Amino acid sequence: MFGNVALSQKINTGTLLNEMIDLKRHVDLSGPDYKTIQFSSYDRRSTSISEQGWFANRDGSGNEPIPGFEEVVKEPDENGIGIYLICDIKEPGVIVRLWTAGIKGRIRIFLDDSISPLYDGSAENFFWRMIDEISPRHINYENIFRQFDALYFPIPFARRCRIEWIGNIKDIHYYHVGARIYSSDVIIETFNPIDLITYSDQIEKVKNIFLDPDKYWEYYDANINEIKLEIPPNSKKELVKIKGARAIEYFSLKLEPSDQEFLLRQAILKVYFDDASVPQIQSPIGDFFGSSPGINPYRSLSFSVLPDGTMICRFVMPFKRSARIEIENQSDSNIHLTAGLRVSGYEWKDGESMHFHARWRINDNLNTTPKDIPFLLAFGQGRIVGTSVSLYNSCNTPTSYGNWWGEGDEKIYVDNDSFPSFFGTGSEDYFNYSW
Repeated sequence: MFGNVALSQKINTGTLLNEMIDLKRHVDLSGPDYKTIQFSSYDRRSTSISEQGWFANRDGSGNEPIPGFEEVVKEPDENGIGIYLICDIKEPGVIVRLWTAGIKGRIRIFLDDSISPLYDGSAENFFWRMIDEISPRHINYENIFRQFDALYFPIPFARRCRIEWIGNIKDIHYYHVGARIYSSDVIIETFNPIDLITYSDQIEKVKNIFLDPDKYWEYYDANINEIKLEIPPNSKKELVKIKGARAIEYFSLKLEPSDQEFLLRQAILKVYFDDASVPQIQSPIGDFFGSSPGINPYRSLSFSVLPDGTMICRFVMPFKRSARIEIENQSDSNIHLTAGLRVSGYEWKDGESMHFHARWRINDNLNTTPKDIPFLLAFGQGRIVGTSVSLYNSCNTPTSYGNWWGEGDEKIYVDNDSFPSFFGTGSEDYFNYSW
């Protein structure tokens, strides 16, 4: 049985590494508050939705009309080399994500009041393999913490983090820096390269779970309850109903035959927690598991899709009184499926425990006219834990690289933001795809 144990007010590299493999914390509001923000090379002509430059797209390709940085620290010299500010965070925080599609020049990062940089070197290496560069040991961390063009290794700082780019503004310089910021009363232990040795056990555990969650992820309940269900055309059936204060910690589905792309979109998953009149989860099965369209095998901690068509969710889903899972068949064919469930005891705490939500929507016949497409409008306290998107590009214009679906900057407003906390450089970059 697990409950919502409050997070320690003291944060260091070790606690942050543990967070990376703790899906249970997502359902708990206790612990120190933080806000996640992003610094990026977005086009600085984008100042307001009411102004003409809102959809401008010169965001790091070089020689843009306005340098894509917080400020110009030092004007370019006779060789065109200047110093530009990526961020200067003057409160406790953590760097949680670094991304680039390509960047020239150098990067310097200073933590707290140190006059010596934690890192001073190749900008590309900073965004893709900084931990390898500063490690006291010759260990390749890239295969653990890098996903495509992004690096996920937590870099905590107690008071300040300043990152500068030194380069020629004519050169390519795409970047994202994702950071958490905490209130001043939170105690944070600033990152030191020796942490890579001190917390080597946590790093090894993260590596194993990321590489093979099916083998190394630890569940509270060892038993998988298997349920087989046949759903006639244009009907719905209850998969399971669970009573009491519990939590679903493993949920899998497999349709037979597994290669029917159409049925994965026509079978709708609905999950009702605590007798809700509207399901907290409502999505086509394939889309919920991030497999759409069809079966596309991949492996991650939160979701996995196996080559045999088994789709797995490991997000913890707690409830106070009951949970009911229903499958609706909107097709003209019979659907045969097998489900797997691990259900554990859970101590629900009002005001701290949260339900898991997932919603799906579709936008048809979008044209090339620039517009902001709303993905989510949510109220109350919570955490955003993921986004997935499937695109069907019907453009008939042939190109050497296929029909391009990228661009369109993500804009995320949190609480009372008048300008987005996240303003990205293209939808492909948000998903680490990058061209």
